[in-house]
Amino acid sequence: MIARLFNARSQAGANLVPYANVGVGTQDLIGGHVDAMAADLASTAALARQGRLRDRDVADRIGLIGPIVDASMNAEAVADFLRRGAARWQGAVKAIGVLPE
Repeated sequence: MIARLFNARSQAGANLVPYANVGVGTQDLIGGHVDAMAADLASTAALARQGRLRDRDVADRIGLIGPIVDASMNAEAVADFLRRGAARWQGAVKAIGVLPE
């Protein structure tokens, strides 16, 4: 959904290639078979730390992507984070035309 939302908002016209799992997509990215990939930070952080994946501008902006739940947040703050996230994703789903299967 992230890639579809990026494509819709940027009007980049990128050819989106769905992968069965992040590992296969990551290998294609490292091998230069694809130019970019949308993946969760947990799946790619180790490769970024090793220098195998890098895009300095994006790495510097990870904090701008959106809030991250951390251990310092109380229950009310986490609930607020989830409410805002749900509202944001509802708008995104509408924008890219995702329909229930």
